[in-house]
Amino acid sequence: MKKIYKNLLGSLIIISMIMGIVTNLYIPFSYSAESVDNINGDVAEKPDVKPTPKPAPKPVKKPTVKLATQKGYVKVVSTLTLRKKASTRGKWVATLKAGQQVYILGTTKSGWYKVKTTKKKVGYVKKKYIGTKTNKKYKLLTTYTTYSRYSPSGRNYNMKKAANKIKKITLKKDNTFNWFKVVGPCGKKQGYKIANVIIAGKTKPGYGGGVCQVATTMYGCSRKLKMKKIERHNHSAKVSYLNKDKYEAAVSYGHNNLRFKNTTKKNIVFDLYTSKGRVVVAAYQVL
Repeated sequence: MKKIYKNLLGSLIIISMIMGIVTNLYIPFSYSAESVDNINGDVAEKPDVKPTPKPAPKPVKKPTVKLATQKGYVKVVSTLTLRKKASTRGKWVATLKAGQQVYILGTTKSGWYKVKTTKKKVGYVKKKYIGTKTNKKYKLLTTYTTYSRYSPSGRNYNMKKAANKIKKITLKKDNTFNWFKVVGPCGKKQGYKIANVIIAGKTKPGYGGGVCQVATTMYGCSRKLKMKKIERHNHSAKVSYLNKDKYEAAVSYGHNNLRFKNTTKKNIVFDLYTSKGRVVVAAYQVL
């Protein structure tokens, strides 16, 4: 009997040992990896996750003003104020000279142009003070200006009348500008007024006084474009409106003509502005 009891007790011990091993090896399938760590009641720490760095903001570029393809020139007797705002009360930015070229950047409803000078000064001026071809088929090449301090109304009238005839022509490449053919006689029959003219070295009243300043300005413009001079004459006395380059052209119908050839390989049109002794010639390329 004792032998049976010992065998039964030994079997129970062996079964208990086997059950203990199986219990320690058994893991329920519903446990997650994090649950395994918590079997002993420990609180699992979450793994360190570094936040995704935000991309550095791109530097904000200041808006730059691009140069416009369209150019204009200043139409005043002497100087013009470039203002910071489109208002006569706007602060001074720069002083523009008569005949100076500017880039036209935009326009306002109140009648102002936003312009940029060749020295990169940006501001506003009234439209009426800027000469330009509104049609984009023209490109401003150069300007030339002259000024006479003494220029009465009759003289100013004559200059404007002659200038208006030149504005109507297109000087095609390899063609010649001929003052006699374009402007013609400037006498009483043609509607010109009496103003001072130079004859044989003396100043005296005569019809068409002042048109020589227009011819001189045209000649100066042709020289800046490097056109070929064919015929040109000096006055028989000193004139006050010459620039430092001393470009001069005296005209008298039937005697002294002004002729130059368009050697630029471009078709050219001229825009002329005259006012109170000021003459500006602007040469445009026909695109």
